Amino acid sequence: MPEPQRYLLTTHVDAIEQLTGLEPGTVNIHKYAWSIVSPISPAWTPGYWLAYEYLLTGKHDDQHLGWVWVLSTVRSPADYRREQPWTDRREVSAELAQDLIRLMTQGATP
Repeated sequence: MPEPQRYLLTTHVDAIEQLTGLEPGTVNIHKYAWSIVSPISPAWTPGYWLAYEYLLTGKHDDQHLGWVWVLSTVRSPADYRREQPWTDRREVSAELAQDLIRLMTQGATP
């Protein structure tokens, strides 16, 4: 069985936006690494989380559990007093996920 994978993408956000069509938002850098010594308030920074997880995929009557790559970021509304922040997420192909990981690790645009 595959193992979950998570990557924090905080560099090359403009290139990631062009490759995926998902505008950069902010991410909590401690989201997946919580411990007793983690800060109480989240440390937000511009970027994305790229995760390979076992999720419910599909739409309506065609839903099933499967391993998928998901790119996500948190959107903050212009008027934060009237609207809550929300998570914007997209499923991405395995090839695109590998391109994003390569971009992050090697700095080369695919």
